[in-house]
Amino acid sequence: MAKDLNCTFIVGRIANDPEFKITPNGKELLKFRIANNPQFSDDANFFDVSVWGKTAAAIKDYMAKGKQVAVQGRLQQQRWTNAEGQQRSKVEIVAENVQLLGGNKTQENTPSQEAVSPTKKQMDDATAKLNGGVDDSIPF
Repeated sequence: MAKDLNCTFIVGRIANDPEFKITPNGKELLKFRIANNPQFSDDANFFDVSVWGKTAAAIKDYMAKGKQVAVQGRLQQQRWTNAEGQQRSKVEIVAENVQLLGGNKTQENTPSQEAVSPTKKQMDDATAKLNGGVDDSIPF
């Protein structure tokens, strides 16, 4: 029997200021919404995204409303009963990988974009945090 597959990949812009918090059990969590405007359409789709653990901690300082990102992860459905006794549900993307793709929409292709982009050292430091401090670089 074939196994089920739950994988999503989306490119869009961060639609709100991301919220970073540490949960009561000590896990890092970064939440934001991504807006995706399909080709040949004026209507954007909005999706909630959750990033957990070291990835959330490493990217939180680089995430801002308007930045273009690529998110790879899985869909997860949450179910609950509201105060009126109605069954509710919501689907969100649980990110496993987040890549920053560019500056703010209003800053693309302008010299000021360089001032807001992370430096190579900052990106290397963030990568090292994700790898647990292990240097994976090739020695040649």
